[in-house]
Amino acid sequence: MKIAAADIQMQSSHLSMTHSQSSERLNMWVGERPAERRSNPLQTALASAASQVSLSPDALAAQEADAARTADDEQDALDPSLRVLVRMLEFLTGRPVRLFQADELPRAAGANTSSANAQTSAGFGIEYDYSATHAEFEQVAFQAAGTVRTADGKEIRFELGFEMQRSYVESTSFSLRAGDAQRRLQDPLVFDFGGPAGALSDLRFEFDLDADGRTDDVPLLDGGRGFLAFDRNGNGLIDDGNELFGPTSGDGFAELAALDDDGNGWIDEADAAFARLHVWRPAADGSGSLQTLAEAGVGALYLGRVATPFDIRGAANDTLGVMRSSGIYLNEDGSAGTLSQIDLSV
Repeated sequence: MKIAAADIQMQSSHLSMTHSQSSERLNMWVGERPAERRSNPLQTALASAASQVSLSPDALAAQEADAARTADDEQDALDPSLRVLVRMLEFLTGRPVRLFQADELPRAAGANTSSANAQTSAGFGIEYDYSATHAEFEQVAFQAAGTVRTADGKEIRFELGFEMQRSYVESTSFSLRAGDAQRRLQDPLVFDFGGPAGALSDLRFEFDLDADGRTDDVPLLDGGRGFLAFDRNGNGLIDDGNELFGPTSGDGFAELAALDDDGNGWIDEADAAFARLHVWRPAADGSGSLQTLAEAGVGALYLGRVATPFDIRGAANDTLGVMRSSGIYLNEDGSAGTLSQIDLSV
């Protein structure tokens, strides 16, 4: 081939982006948990802790004994960031801290019993969160078009191109909760009237879920969901976790089964307590709605259930709750829905 003439156009485009971001948050307190969480620099937190904590002679002796063990293989094997947090915890409490695997803990005879709910305050709290993300994106595009005339009079027209791209994302995160910063799980029964089962919101409302006389920060139910409630004192309000099913016993379905007067495996109009059962939909501002089962169109609650373990997490991947088991209920119109036991993070 001999080229006699040519008209060629070529163009390209290139895009390259790199993004790195990291965040670190430390919140520490002694005594009651602050009403509003604030991110404090490490130096400020330590200075504040030092002004509020005085160590007893026994505690000082424990610190000195622990310092002598800093060369211990167990401590040396710790991640440097975790080692710093361990030292901070020891500073706050005046006590030596030993880390161990979760499987070293003795198995409890029953989960979420009433005695387990009556937890005493540790008197301090530490919240530490670290996250880092690195992302890369690159794209290149090439296009060419032209007309070529050869020496023998042949004309060639062409269009061609290519596009290439790559992307890469790497994320890492670490969280530590100690003392009163550790959230507990309480498990009421929840109606699912629509949408995905067991969905929870990142928003929280204040409610004494464990009936210990102090309010807890409880995740709001998302969308068409409501708590199964029993207005025991008949005041038209849901006063605390004693009027829900599960928070004080750890087994909401077993509590519900105790109301089955005729033993048919259902809570229905034949059972005396049916008229006092409600669907409670709380709101973040303290309002919300309370309906009887009849007003909500619910006709009967089945007492059978199967295990449906599932972690329910928020936008930041923090645990909002853990679904434990699920059953069904029937509506007056013949449709069915699900009733789930969900351990809420408080």
